[in-house]
Amino acid sequence: MFINQYRLTAEANDNEPLFRPFAKTSPWSDVKAGLYNDGLVTIVDKNFDKKFMESWEWLIGSRYLLIAVFWDGSFVYVCSQEKTFYIVLVDEYKKYPMGNSLVSVFDKNIANDRFIKEILRPDLFEKYKRDVGLLEYGEMYTYSRQKNAPVKRSVSLFLDVAGQTGRQLKNGN
Repeated sequence: MFINQYRLTAEANDNEPLFRPFAKTSPWSDVKAGLYNDGLVTIVDKNFDKKFMESWEWLIGSRYLLIAVFWDGSFVYVCSQEKTFYIVLVDEYKKYPMGNSLVSVFDKNIANDRFIKEILRPDLFEKYKRDVGLLEYGEMYTYSRQKNAPVKRSVSLFLDVAGQTGRQLKNGN
């Protein structure tokens, strides 16, 4: 289970997750927004800079609620129209369904050993953390070709540019 595998290492300023209004039962009603396991997973609050989501509307539509961001910029959202949770793998410019509940997202996916190994890639995360330092709320790691090394970036700025790039690639521009 997510709450047994992940620990809150840095709270967001407003520690209430964006998903709190529909998290009616424990443990989801008790989960706080912030960085879990040093930012391997970030559960977002209402103050998280989520303007980048507009750049991804070509893929996710316009009725969404951001739930979490991973260390590499991939993110989880719920489509309010479909009532389905999705993960967007930013490096692929694709979305994949994760189920229709917080249990399916956090316990059946994010806490699943295969998901951890293939999607979260904790070994690479730990290497970047050693090389660049701890993440702060609103930051992610990426690899800089100019520096030939990992770097920290603003999630919102990076994903805004990535979303615009994905839209252009989709449209063949």
